[in-house]
Amino acid sequence: MIAGRSYEIAPSKNLQQLALTAHPQPAQVAPPVPLPQPPARETVSRSQQITIPLEPRAAARALLDAFNKEQLIELAEFLMKAIQ
Repeated sequence: MIAGRSYEIAPSKNLQQLALTAHPQPAQVAPPVPLPQPPARETVSRSQQITIPLEPRAAARALLDAFNKEQLIELAEFLMKAIQ
């Protein structure tokens, strides 16, 4: 009887290699840059948060849409300090 013995099935080395080729491992992502934290008594609401895509152009577009010019300049300064 085969039922309940799925743990005995294992992919061959060729199949494992094919899976790695078809789905390469994602590139390593640099750790996030710590930004200044708001004062403890201040709470951040959900409307004050955005999601940033990992693709650089899409991330830039999300930031341009979410922040005004002064905020973008401040953000750019933080980023320049972090990469130096």
